[in-house]
Amino acid sequence: MPHLVIGTAGHIDHGKTSLVKALTGIDADRLLEEKQRGITIDIGFAFTEPSPGLTLSFVDLPGHERFIKNMLAGVTGIDALLFVVASDKSIMPQTREHFEICRLLGITRGVIALTKSDLADPVTLDIVRLEVSELVANSFLADAPIVPVSATTGAGIDALRQQLIEIATNSTPRNANGYFRLPVDRAFSIRGFGTVVTGTLVSGSVQVESEVELYPSFHRLRVRGLQVHGQSVQRAISGQRTAINLAGIEPSHIHRGMVISEPDRFRPATRLECSYERVTGMKPLKPRLNVHFHSGAAEVQAEMRLLDESRARIKLREPMLILPGDRFILRAGTPMATIAGGVVLAIDPPRKLVPVQTVADMIASTGLPESSVRQSTPITQFIEPDLLINRAWLDGQRKALDAQVAKFHKDEPLRLGPPRQSFAIPKPILDYLIATSNTLVADGEVVRHRQHTIVLEDRESQARIAIERAFAGANLEVPNVDQVLEASGVPLARAKNILKLLLLDRVLVRVGPDLIFHASALSALRALIAKHKGELLHIGIFKEWTNVSRKYAIPLLEYLDRERVTRRVGNDRIVN
Repeated sequence: MPHLVIGTAGHIDHGKTSLVKALTGIDADRLLEEKQRGITIDIGFAFTEPSPGLTLSFVDLPGHERFIKNMLAGVTGIDALLFVVASDKSIMPQTREHFEICRLLGITRGVIALTKSDLADPVTLDIVRLEVSELVANSFLADAPIVPVSATTGAGIDALRQQLIEIATNSTPRNANGYFRLPVDRAFSIRGFGTVVTGTLVSGSVQVESEVELYPSFHRLRVRGLQVHGQSVQRAISGQRTAINLAGIEPSHIHRGMVISEPDRFRPATRLECSYERVTGMKPLKPRLNVHFHSGAAEVQAEMRLLDESRARIKLREPMLILPGDRFILRAGTPMATIAGGVVLAIDPPRKLVPVQTVADMIASTGLPESSVRQSTPITQFIEPDLLINRAWLDGQRKALDAQVAKFHKDEPLRLGPPRQSFAIPKPILDYLIATSNTLVADGEVVRHRQHTIVLEDRESQARIAIERAFAGANLEVPNVDQVLEASGVPLARAKNILKLLLLDRVLVRVGPDLIFHASALSALRALIAKHKGELLHIGIFKEWTNVSRKYAIPLLEYLDRERVTRRVGNDRIVN
């Protein structure tokens, strides 16, 4: 059955719970304190089946800043966001924080509901719509529909429901073939049944009578029963809100953040290699930070050590089941605020980052099977069938390469680009970066930006002509290089760049450290020597054929040897 797990997000008292009730008929506030105080304190759940074969599950998240950790325990695992902003109050602090959390968690779909539309006049509603559009610009909600609604009058509820149905029907079902994992967000006891845990099944599937394991305590347990949306089932699959009746444990031994999964499959971790991104507008983070690490339904205190502006190592104070590719949120303790979010690259990594690994090495370091490693596209990028690269490291190398080429173009505007050998990157990776780049191309042994062209100013164009003519007119008795450059009519530094350009274009050819010849002169020389194929050649004969002094004869003969026009035989040469 197609199903979509939808999380609400927004500031306190903006009508999230009332909106869920209007959509489903279910009051997601289950605690007595919530009903007495009129605010959502903990995660609430509701569902509806708007049409046969389609289920919308709602995770109602608390909006008060004191209960952000509860919000974080529920937001992981949702498929789409129902972003709520009250029409009479517009954007508030937790509106922004909830939005940043969902953005950093990689949520890709959603609908924006302007609640309490009955309390706002048309002008106010338009202003709120504009403010919300500005907030979500350039994000996953940039093109999301904005629907004014009222849970009191019912206005807009059908239109909002239809938008959610469209997301559900156009969504790709989650893969139920992976390994079963369910982060626990509630654990309690039901008379006559015993211990029950609930959560969103984030991967794989589970069946009645399956043996499972509780991480990180390693309790082996049996699945006595399963429920999805209040209905008993024999099998629950990835993406479903699931209740599991467990045999062999008391609920007091299970707490929020633990994970039910397959036995003997994984190992909890305490050290992580991560990529991260700061909250919009957040100042650069300090090199070492004590943070609250949120992933799945878990919250663990941790120490964060920055490696660069996008990578960090995190040491958890308690072990937790977390895998490469899992996303997380970081919050600072004083004052309590969301500061960043990211994705796990490796668990219990070596002291130094190993950017290039074989599939076998990744299996050994993560405990993941080969099929999971090859599906871990947020973690690695394959460049050969059995060779993979740390994606965050690769992205860093790509940015560094692009920046290095851009700097070269700025510093050396009269050169095509830096040579390949100038980059401290292994050849297979450099080849891969260039081949997959949107901005760089290889031009022979030179790397350049696609749009880069060499444009000479008028004075430089005249200098280029003057330098070329000086060498072309000298034939094989070439002039002094420094004198030619000084007479070019441009500053010496610019003249040297023009000379480099002529050498790169093979208009001029460097034969010795201080000897540069015009290519036409060397071409004529090769044609002259070729007429004497098979003949013995020594320096005296060469001087006679070419009418050059010994100063030029020896370097030119060595050049002809390198070009395989001639070959040495003792102290003489033979023309090939």
